[in-house]
Amino acid sequence: MRTNLVPFIAGFSLVATPDNQIILRKQNPNRALPPTPVALGTWKQAGDSYEVTLSNNKPDTVAAALDGEGTLQFPMQLSEQVHVLVFNKEM
Repeated sequence: MRTNLVPFIAGFSLVATPDNQIILRKQNPNRALPPTPVALGTWKQAGDSYEVTLSNNKPDTVAAALDGEGTLQFPMQLSEQVHVLVFNKEM
């Protein structure tokens, strides 16, 4: 599974903007070009987690958990299965 997933998810970044927009991007193989948007959506706080609606994801709306260290766990459908992507906070 790792052999199939790593090339697919390598270079993903998730950007959450202050106006509640969210952008999932993938680094372009030609690093001279900017990252390519993969999916767009919205986010809102829902208690201790976040509710994220993202295009091209099934289901469209998921709960994304943010831990105290800034790590976001985000369930996303990749191919036929749902996997949890983990994003580390960068400023």
